[in-house]
Amino acid sequence: VPVDLTYEDTRNSVVALFADATYSLSDQLDVFGGIRYSDYKNTTGVGIDVLAAQRTSKVTDKDISGRIGLSYKPADNATIYGSLSRGYKPPAIVVPTIGTQPVTVLSPEKATAIEIGGKVELGRIQLSANVFHTKVKDFQVQTQNFDAAGALVSVTQNISQVKSKGFELGAFGRISDNFTINAGYQFNDVKFPGGFLGNDGLPLGGRQFLNAPKHKFTVSGEFSQPLSEAIELFANANLVYKSKVLFAQYGNPDYRYPAHEIVNIGLGVRSAEDTWRVALFVRNLTKEREPTAYLASDFAGNADGGIRAWPAAGLTARVVGISAGFDF
Repeated sequence: VPVDLTYEDTRNSVVALFADATYSLSDQLDVFGGIRYSDYKNTTGVGIDVLAAQRTSKVTDKDISGRIGLSYKPADNATIYGSLSRGYKPPAIVVPTIGTQPVTVLSPEKATAIEIGGKVELGRIQLSANVFHTKVKDFQVQTQNFDAAGALVSVTQNISQVKSKGFELGAFGRISDNFTINAGYQFNDVKFPGGFLGNDGLPLGGRQFLNAPKHKFTVSGEFSQPLSEAIELFANANLVYKSKVLFAQYGNPDYRYPAHEIVNIGLGVRSAEDTWRVALFVRNLTKEREPTAYLASDFAGNADGGIRAWPAAGLTARVVGISAGFDF
């Protein structure tokens, strides 16, 4: 079996200046904002079967990003806000899986986001809601594909533009002295740009994006009951629901994992001051087989039409254990 040694020497330099401030226009109205200047340099050398760089790539980039917004308090228990922000992710030099191939230089990723939302406290419960719209230019992504020799390799690329829009709802607080709850829902409509093709040549334009369920719901709760002045019993549970998720950049619908939920539970005792605790926990109670990625399957160096599900350690199977901790 031929073996190639790929030598890589990467040097990054990041210099940044940033500031953030909030100014009160009145007792109820604040304006906030921030700015950041970034200077990025990357030099990467690659060598094959030698411990030295045989070819070198360089990339430099400068950027100004920031945010601005308003926050208004119509009442002591309520806040309304709106913001416009611009994010930045520097360019990158990516060494391929097979070192004899050329390196990939990714363009910087730039995002523009608008968000409007509010929070209100109703008794012991805090409610929150927001709507958002985000546009990302030159989105940096990594996926897998078969090269000309039939080997499955990692592929990095820029996707020209990705737009995300939706809303979020949340609730947090105490229903009683013994019971707390935290719940949230997100609707996230984020799609591939029009005309985009998957690694299998099938269209993905206009379809829900990688690793992004359109609907996501989470709820967790904890119940506690004193057993004495020094010790209390507690029980907790949480559920995460996701609509179907695309786990590889393929147009074939088999690469979308179906809608599912993950359930975790716990039962234990702790000190009244929570300085120590012992608990029995169960993660993924229902043994949901959600992977972290899908890979196209191959046999003898050629695609065979199958799909391999890449497991996530401690998540793709049910895990039962005991935890203990203390603070000092």
